[in-house]
Amino acid sequence: ETQDVNLLSEELYLSLLSRRPNKDEIEDVIKMLANAKVPAIRLETLQALMWGLLLSAEFRLNH
Repeated sequence: ETQDVNLLSEELYLSLLSRRPNKDEIEDVIKMLANAKVPAIRLETLQALMWGLLLSAEFRLNH
């Protein structure tokens, strides 16, 4: 599952910020998804993460 989260993290960051996540960012995603075992909660967590990236200063300044 850790491999899946690493790939998911990379996909999110490449898609939204046009870069790969650093080690700390991957760890943050792992922590966020660790408690999201139920599919509906996992989806909500991923949506919150996506919104967070879209609302970040990095996204606003680079896109």
